[in-house]
Amino acid sequence: MIQPNRNLPPLTTAEPLGALERAAWVLAIVAVWMAMHLYAGLVRDAVPYTLQSLGHLQPQLWGQDLYLRFGAPDRYSLFTPLYGLLINATGLEHAAQLLTVAGQAAFFTCAWLLARALLTPRQALAGVLLLVALPGHYGAADIVRIAEDFVTPRLLAESLALAAIISWTQRSRYGALSFTLLAVAFDPLTGITALAFLLWLELAQPRPQLSLSLLLAGVALAMLVLVGSLAHGLPLRFDLAWYQWIPAHMSQLQIRHWSAADWGATLAPVGVLCAGIALLEPPARQLAQAALGIGLAGIALTAIGADQLHLLLITQGQPWRCLWLSSTLATLLAPLIAARLWRHSALGRASALLLLAQYLLMSERYAPLIAVLACGVLTLALMAAPHIPRQYQRVALLGALLVCMLALAVATANYFVVAQYHYFPDQPFAAPGWLKSLRVADRTGLTGFVLLGLLATLTAGTWRRATVPALLVLGALGSVALASPTWTLWTRLSYRAADKALFAGWRAIIPRGSEELLADDPLFVWLILERPNYLSRAQQQSALYFRPAALILTQRELALRPYLRAQGLAFWEDEPTAEPGIPTLAMACAMPDLRFVVSRVPLPATPIAESPPGISANFRGLRLYQCPARADAS
Repeated sequence: MIQPNRNLPPLTTAEPLGALERAAWVLAIVAVWMAMHLYAGLVRDAVPYTLQSLGHLQPQLWGQDLYLRFGAPDRYSLFTPLYGLLINATGLEHAAQLLTVAGQAAFFTCAWLLARALLTPRQALAGVLLLVALPGHYGAADIVRIAEDFVTPRLLAESLALAAIISWTQRSRYGALSFTLLAVAFDPLTGITALAFLLWLELAQPRPQLSLSLLLAGVALAMLVLVGSLAHGLPLRFDLAWYQWIPAHMSQLQIRHWSAADWGATLAPVGVLCAGIALLEPPARQLAQAALGIGLAGIALTAIGADQLHLLLITQGQPWRCLWLSSTLATLLAPLIAARLWRHSALGRASALLLLAQYLLMSERYAPLIAVLACGVLTLALMAAPHIPRQYQRVALLGALLVCMLALAVATANYFVVAQYHYFPDQPFAAPGWLKSLRVADRTGLTGFVLLGLLATLTAGTWRRATVPALLVLGALGSVALASPTWTLWTRLSYRAADKALFAGWRAIIPRGSEELLADDPLFVWLILERPNYLSRAQQQSALYFRPAALILTQRELALRPYLRAQGLAFWEDEPTAEPGIPTLAMACAMPDLRFVVSRVPLPATPIAESPPGISANFRGLRLYQCPARADAS
């Protein structure tokens, strides 16, 4: 068993941090935030949450959309009513911007306060810098990230969860419980992670036997509830018709579909937490244990409940999402853990280098192999370093250094290839090319680690009196250079009232309540045309929670698959070698209940309306078509 190292200095040992040095670190963090957390707009999960909030304001207008027709996933959340109130007061996009910037400010502030409760000032600044700079994705397919750049309830819930942990470190159980309950109220999936974390700290660690008894009692109670539910006819598992939607459309919900890159992103913080358990003192060691415990428990619960048993509540609850807290704490504690490993032994330094290589290569197919190598060397360092001759340890250190250099070379080469060809498919917003290139380097953490190394080197030596003022000036210049693009992206509006007014003619043609098909931009249909959308990725969430929605979406997608493939928008591609073909109106009108189609690509038919003059660039080239059968009927 790995035992904590008692021969290292306590956490309170700290070198003095001057005002200028502190300012240089803060300016660097601000500049990195401005570069790496550009506002993404109403994209990804922001789209369904926006529709849910609009549904609270005007249920008669949006309630018939397929996403809300059978109920809303937010029925147990306070977030969408709050979002709706802000929409009413400030307008839709301003409300989204305010909630996003407020959520990020709250998250990084809580992260700083937590880091200060555990680390020295310099280590806390280094941890926050890494948290701001690293991509922060966890789980599968880069679906979710820590501190996302668009409006979701996860931002506020993550902040409240960190506030609960801060309260626990200050021995305020009532404060920890209050913040945890608030986190659950804003986002149950994120809040339950905080609740499990506190239960682990309060029960599993100090009272393992009692915890095991309570766990067994909970399993027995769950079995009774399952039997009772079956007796009342309540569904507990996905049936075949409903379940087929999950692996085809939401593969991230099941562990069996995770790729090597997904496991690379998952295992990187696991190695850091394992080292922290052995090297840190309370309360940091307790937090590392709890973070590792709930992370592994979430993966195991998903593998059993979702992959094997296909249970509704487990699959919908997505226990793997507790990895956000494991990744957050691993990042905050990483500077201290790295320093402890470096002073531990030559094998400790080797494991620190391999952990760094693991982060840099986490998106590669061989990332799990690097993780296994890093964990193996870490185990040797913590359990057998005093018994291994120094010359062998130096050989291991040299090998780890070569692996780390190779990782840096791979990350740098990937950056230069993408930057040279200006290929930025995941950055659709209007930003300078140099800024997009800088953000590409951050996908593997290259920017964050290089910047942290420079700051740590230049602010912690005999020469820091000369370098700190220079770093201060560079940080100020960087912040000024980033101010304009940052402000532009954080204040831009994509769905303006003027554009909505210009489409009044379209709304006069389309009857209220009629569903329109524009699969790539449901917000245009919702916000500009004020009509339900027929089919889009944003509506897929409803299929996870409501069986009728899954059946309807499956039927629509099967019928419209040739049209979607021809438009380059296929959601469920079971024929990867199929030719995309040319989109036609007949393809789009394959479903008899579809009356109107909006397309950016000209279809071989006469449109009944086109984008009006003076419209924004986002909506130019749109054409409105009416399905022939419905036109004849009318």
